[in-house]
Amino acid sequence: MPDTQDGIDLMRSRMTRAQRVPPTPRRPAPATDPAGETTTPPEESPVAPPGVTADTARRTRPAPSRRPRVGPADPPVNLAIRVRRPLDDHLVDLLHDLRKAGVRSSKVELIEMLLWELPADTEALRRRLAEFRRAAPRGTDGA
Repeated sequence: MPDTQDGIDLMRSRMTRAQRVPPTPRRPAPATDPAGETTTPPEESPVAPPGVTADTARRTRPAPSRRPRVGPADPPVNLAIRVRRPLDDHLVDLLHDLRKAGVRSSKVELIEMLLWELPADTEALRRRLAEFRRAAPRGTDGA
């Protein structure tokens, strides 16, 4: 019998490799005692009212007013959305007009541009959402 391993032996050797060790967390969680209670009190935020922790202030802080930084090496994610046909037709028409003018683009790029232009102000976003819902109400799905 030859000294080379067959496919099954190779698969078994791969399965016996050491497991990947996850990196240490950037913000370690506070230590907990065996009862599950936090042993170190969270620090209080210097800009928040007394009794408000930095973590709570971080979650309730308004979003920054600037647009997100997007680089060419940023990993893509699957947005996986389904839009109504008139909106998709409008997007296709816009892309066709751009191409006739010599501008190459894609649905993805235009949707990323629109996401990038979203206001960081929640109130402004709420007003725009209400206006969109009045102009283009959805069906019975309630979304």
